[in-house]
Amino acid sequence: MAQVQILRDNQPVITTALKRIETQGVDLDRLPYVADLTLRDLPAGQYVMQVTAIDRVAKTSASQQTRFAIE
Repeated sequence: MAQVQILRDNQPVITTALKRIETQGVDLDRLPYVADLTLRDLPAGQYVMQVTAIDRVAKTSASQQTRFAIE
């Protein structure tokens, strides 16, 4: 499963639904994931995009973040 969140001041302003990811035959270090997010309505400022992958079988998760700005 995977989920994307857009955060401003450590508060989520956009959270996608959990999406199932097919992992059979895939390099597990690089999971394929595509999502369309509309940032049009967000005010100017600094944001963080956080992508979280969840393994429900192993009961683990991993997240990665990147910062971006809307001007």
